[in-house]
Amino acid sequence: MLRLRSINKGSRLDISTEAQRDAWSLWNERYRERDLGPFSNRQSIVVQEWLRSHRVTRANILDAGCGTGWMAEKLLEFGSVTGIDLADDVVARARVRVPSARFVAGSIFDLDCCRSSFDVIVCLEVLAHVADQPRFIERLAELLKPSGIMILATQNRPVLERWSMIGGPIPGQIRRWVDARELLALLEPAFDVEEICSICPVGDQRFLAASNSYKLNRLVGGILGVKRVERLKEALLLGHTLMVRARRL
Repeated sequence: MLRLRSINKGSRLDISTEAQRDAWSLWNERYRERDLGPFSNRQSIVVQEWLRSHRVTRANILDAGCGTGWMAEKLLEFGSVTGIDLADDVVARARVRVPSARFVAGSIFDLDCCRSSFDVIVCLEVLAHVADQPRFIERLAELLKPSGIMILATQNRPVLERWSMIGGPIPGQIRRWVDARELLALLEPAFDVEEICSICPVGDQRFLAASNSYKLNRLVGGILGVKRVERLKEALLLGHTLMVRARRL
């Protein structure tokens, strides 16, 4: 019988800020600045749909972990935008690419802002890459106004652990994925979660081998419709990314 080789997909947590900065600078240059990809594209659609559903306008918005500024540019529809990221050279290019937004290079813990400065915080695929996740969520809550909206996306651990396309982290990258229960536990002290979902079903090991089987999906999709099948899997939290919309308490 063929057995799948177990791969350690996590990382150490004691990685220096300098090493993390270098890793993300290289990663953004090689990948994100060339192709946004389907996961980020879908995240941006969900973020915009949620903000429109709340009729957000003229808000003061923080894009925490802004990278190349791709999401910050879309957030300008809803107000003024501040983006912050560790990768200083990537942030420098973001300033040129999106001159209407404000960009800061550095750690969110060092952001020079008063408490309760922002109406909205958007944080996409950052949580898994910080060592102290409870303190990170606490910091987001400090920066957000009471009843302010936070939209957070993070990698879905049970799914990515069962997807052979994902190997170990790149050198210098902290990686600590969470599942939905862990995510909700992190948010509970400071946030009222209004919605949690997943997007972009993936995976090819264990139970995900069946749920993402091409033949099975083609058969069931022919009966229920392809989009309905995809939305069902997302509702069952079988997507690549967990997404949460929450209000600060």
